Amino acid sequence: DAALEADIELTLSGSLATGGDLDAAVEALDRAEIRMAESHLPRAWTQRGAFIARSGNFERALRLFADAEPKLVANADDVWLLRLLSNRALVEAYGGKMQEAEADLRRALSIGRSLGLRADVADTTHNLGWVRSRQGDIVGAIDLFDEAEARLNALDYPLNELLVDRAEVLLTARLLAEATKTAARAVEEVQAHGNPIDVPEAWIMYARAALAAGHADEASLAAATAFEGFVGLDADQTEQTNSIAA
Repeated sequence: DAALEADIELTLSGSLATGGDLDAAVEALDRAEIRMAESHLPRAWTQRGAFIARSGNFERALRLFADAEPKLVANADDVWLLRLLSNRALVEAYGGKMQEAEADLRRALSIGRSLGLRADVADTTHNLGWVRSRQGDIVGAIDLFDEAEARLNALDYPLNELLVDRAEVLLTARLLAEATKTAARAVEEVQAHGNPIDVPEAWIMYARAALAAGHADEASLAAATAFEGFVGLDADQTEQTNSIAA
């Protein structure tokens, strides 16, 4: 059955991307799109937009999201509309469009709550906190991170990127001891449960927090560990990024 095969390939694509194998993720997405019913093509465009956004080609990602959104709305495909809004919000935030990003996340949060999608509500709450942090709303960001952490803990889900983002906010607020502690937790979580691509970023966060707190030796060791991680990832990730952006 072509429709079932398309759904399997689309799910596989997302899993591969989460695991850091973007080339294989794109190949699975290509196979899914070939087999997909026309009414489901906006799902593929949404996923491709998310992948392309990772490569930094935000304009192309936004065009794909713009093509997909009205069709997802027309098809009442709310789960995929939530994914589109969440991914687009991050692109908008990186582009400095904070009001648009928050509006998309509010829409995504409403959909997630209405459908009882607890994991999506937790992730969207985290992303909303990250957007607030980029707007300088430290208290609002921490409150949202607290809510997201409670929701993820209730699901027994790893905290990974949430801890990295929380450490960043705490460092900005000059809560140095708490920032260092949180960054250390982030390293542990990302190493245990996260994408290998994110491990060096977590070490960098710990190095920054430790240095700010006056722990120069720990910061130096963490920075060296991050550098080794980046070197190991660099060639493979550069090749994947170029192929996805093309």
